[in-house]
Amino acid sequence: TYPDAESYRTGSFTYTAAEVTAVEIYWRSGEVELIETEGEELQVSESDDLPQKSAVHWLLDNGTLRIRFCGSGEKIDVDSNDKYLTVEIPKGIALSVHTTSAAVKAETLEQQSVLVAVLSGRTELGEVTAQSVDLSSSSGSIAAESIMTDTLRCGSSSGTVWIERAAVETVSIKTSSGSVKLDEVSAEEITVGSSSGSVKLGLTAIGEAAIYTSSGSITLRLPEEGASLTYSAGS
Repeated sequence: TYPDAESYRTGSFTYTAAEVTAVEIYWRSGEVELIETEGEELQVSESDDLPQKSAVHWLLDNGTLRIRFCGSGEKIDVDSNDKYLTVEIPKGIALSVHTTSAAVKAETLEQQSVLVAVLSGRTELGEVTAQSVDLSSSSGSIAAESIMTDTLRCGSSSGTVWIERAAVETVSIKTSSGSVKLDEVSAEEITVGSSSGSVKLGLTAIGEAAIYTSSGSITLRLPEEGASLTYSAGS
């Protein structure tokens, strides 16, 4: 269920980019694909035509576009392949995506802020540029080609976190059994914590880093100019 359900409209639609400053997506199964475009008229569509109660529901409220999986409080039975959501979004907005088992994909994101929170679905991002980036999952994997941001936060239980390149001010990553891999990272401050997951960091430039694991291994590639390293180990 969700508030203001009586105000929502149903089915695929087109909206005016200039009217939107934030997009909030709440999805369950299937897939959410985000396509960034500079067009004035943007589209939101599903992969199949569905009955009204099962179709995508949406509401534009004071500049915030809210997109919902189905009707509020409805009991529906749909194939996940029928719930493939494609959302065209403008640049420079506040973007948030919340899913259960649905995958989240995007090739490029140049936004004010990016938040992606999933349970078992995977997150696959290309190049991301934003003031803040927040990525979290329970068992789903998180992967990104490039992230440029002031603040990067990642959290996962058993899902892996893999970021190929990152240029950030501060990084905070926490996992339970999920592994963490950052291939090329430049940052002023990095904090990585894991229980049994392994940590692999390739540091191109670093101010200060704090890395903690319980039983997981840590592999570091230091910057060319080297670094001062303090460490301790248990088992």
